[in-house]
Amino acid sequence: MFEVNSTLQKAQDNMFDDLAAYFYENVVQSFDEYRDAKASGVAGRSNDIRKALIAASALFHLREHLPSGCKMSRFKAERRCPEYGLLADIANASKHRKLTADTPHGRALVRSAADLTEEIVVTQYSDEEGEYRHVEKRVIAKLIDGTTQDVLDTLTEVMNFWQTYLHEKGIIAKRKIYVSDSSRQPKSRAEANNGNLGLIITAGLRFAESVRLQRYNYATSGVEPVDLTGSEMTLTIQRPPQYKLDLAVTHEQSGTTLTRTVELTVEESETFASLQTDGERSSYANGLPSIKAAQKELLTEAQSLQAKQNV
Repeated sequence: MFEVNSTLQKAQDNMFDDLAAYFYENVVQSFDEYRDAKASGVAGRSNDIRKALIAASALFHLREHLPSGCKMSRFKAERRCPEYGLLADIANASKHRKLTADTPHGRALVRSAADLTEEIVVTQYSDEEGEYRHVEKRVIAKLIDGTTQDVLDTLTEVMNFWQTYLHEKGIIAKRKIYVSDSSRQPKSRAEANNGNLGLIITAGLRFAESVRLQRYNYATSGVEPVDLTGSEMTLTIQRPPQYKLDLAVTHEQSGTTLTRTVELTVEESETFASLQTDGERSSYANGLPSIKAAQKELLTEAQSLQAKQNV
């Protein structure tokens, strides 16, 4: 009897360990990647909406991976976490393009994938030093009642629901509660980014970002749209810089320094600029064919110098 119970316990431990790994390596990872993209300070190429929908799908389908003792119907999930219903509609709209069938909460709250868009929001604030701005990116869901919802808020609510539920069931050892600060107002000057946001636009493809300009009203403690009637808006687009990387090898015996300069292509420069750390940039550069060719040339020259020294 002891051996049977012990075997059963081991099987349950392995099952929970696998689910915990799936949760952290797929669901949490996808969620964190979208949050990182949102905070990246660069918009374009539908990067934010793509990562948001990947996170939505992972959070929605997690229910299907629950073991028998923890299974939960979609109806029950929506009862316990109302935002799960909207999340389900977002995930299904992105997959099926249009939603026509009823759901456990009635009509789908999002009609189609076209109701999911990226938006750049510029908010004006002021303090004793004057005006300042903060710009952020949002993925917005347009609901059937005409209102809109920041998808990050929905993702965060459902993530916190799963964190709590899996912790209660003993599947994860510790829960983490996330906070979405998109709606937190006002932002101080120290928190604001002065309205700086990079844009990446691919030649020949549509640029699908919309821009909303708003102002924080300190009297009402809320934001209100800025009337742009009669205003003239300008957008300056600059070609991203092409990076030149300098390589150098010093031949110690002769004291000769050999150098090569490699100019990256536009595409390589864009990728290089998007990397976050020196380690990532170094790893990427060392893998480029042009860099490898230059390194080979330098090695050949260094070997030639060494041969002359040996004569």
